[in-house]
Amino acid sequence: MKSTSQPLEIHQEDIIQGPALVAKNDCYTCHQIEDKLVGPSFVSVSEKYDATEKNLEILSEKIIKGGEGHWGKIPMTPHSNLSQADATIIVKYILSLKK
Repeated sequence: MKSTSQPLEIHQEDIIQGPALVAKNDCYTCHQIEDKLVGPSFVSVSEKYDATEKNLEILSEKIIKGGEGHWGKIPMTPHSNLSQADATIIVKYILSLKK
């Protein structure tokens, strides 16, 4: 999603911690890095959303609260046990995958 929001700073630490958090949670049940599974690939998400503060907020909230309709009819399950800090790192990692 194109946005005029502040550009997002993605640090090396986010890129390093992101895969571990993705693996620790159930992300790979529905997503893969490059291929669509139940949900979109992480690369597809990174290509749809610019790396901005606003999109970080939107995507972090979707991970925690769940959502539906943006990628088809299958809803994304909420991950209410995930902290805001961890969701932020996951989103920064995903957005860093833009090719």
